Parts: sequence; C-alpha cells; structure tokens
Amino acid sequence: MKRSRCVGLGGALALFGCFALVVGNIAAILLLERYSSISDTISDLAAGRYGWVQDTGLVLFALGMLACGVGLFCWPGRGRLWRLAAGLLVLLAVIVMVIATHNEYGDRDTEKYVIHMNAVIAFAIVFAFVPLLLAPGLRRLGRVRSRVSVATTVLWVILSPIFFYIPTGWDGLYERGLGVILIGWLVMVARLQVRHGRVASG
Repeated sequence: MKRSRCVGLGGALALFGCFALVVGNIAAILLLERYSSISDTISDLAAGRYGWVQDTGLVLFALGMLACGVGLFCWPGRGRLWRLAAGLLVLLAVIVMVIATHNEYGDRDTEKYVIHMNAVIAFAIVFAFVPLLLAPGLRRLGRVRSRVSVATTVLWVILSPIFFYIPTGWDGLYERGLGVILIGWLVMVARLQVRHGRVASG
C-alpha cells in the first residue's frame, strides 16, 4: 500500500470512528430509560443495561483514532513533533480501548482493579499535548488549521480539569462538551488525511 493511501485510509477510518461514537452514544441514550444526557455521564451510560452499545461505539472510536495515528505517521515529509503526535494518538487509542473493554467505572466493584478514573485522567493529560505537537506541521497546510489545533490544546487544558468539579446535575453535559472539542479536532485532522490521500493518489 502506498503511503498516501495509508494516510487517506487512516483519515477515513477516523471519521467513521467519530461517527460510530456519536451514534453509539445517541442510541444508548434512546434505549436506556431514566437517563439524562445532562446530569449523567458517558461512563454512567456505558455501565448501564445497554452499556454494550456505548462500548461498541468507544471501541470503534479507538480503532479510528489508532488508524488516524498510523495515517499521520505514514504522511511523508513531516518532522519529529508530527511523528510524536502520531505516536501519542496511538497511545490514546489504547487508553480508550482499555476504558471500553475493562468495564470498570469506579462504582465500588471490588472484583477487579478500578482503572477507569486513572485511564480517564491519563487520556486527558496525553491529549493535551497532541494538537499542540501537530500544530507546526499543520501550519504548512494552512495557518487556520494550525491555530485551531493550538486553540484546541488551550481550551482542553483550561476546561478538562474543571470537569472534576462540575456539579453532578451538569457533569454529563459538560463531559459531552469536552467530547465535541475532541471529536471536532479529530475530524479536522482526519479530513486533511482523506484529502491528502485523494490528491496524492489522483
């Protein structure tokens, strides 16, 4: 497979992963009774009766993020920071996969190691670096995208820690707001990959 095809395929799979995550979240909300997307978190949804629906969306999202990271790594002519960002995306995919498959949400389940909150914190910390590391390489593809990437890191660093202090009546909505930042940035990068794959192959 040519490297350009690898880049384009990675972007396409990342877009599908983002779509699957959104659809899985909406579907699980509709299936689960007495669930509020404002006061209940995504973790609450994944731990419920139809948790497999949300978990499936998370797994597909993790695979899409993995494909995005591999695609970025295959993109020719990028520097060390770009490759480091690609590697961290792969790491983020592994963290999301652990969250989705471990099925432990800090709900006092003593049968296994409670890893959920540790994984969530690790994800938040690692993702803060990815858009910033990718920004210099994105500048060559357009200053607006580079600025959006830097702004994503700034917003994430400021807003993500606040989640742990949000009242339980609003934490579900706040968490989904953070998700919009994450998915919006990933969609921007994935679309660039798809376009690169088409241009390089055409």
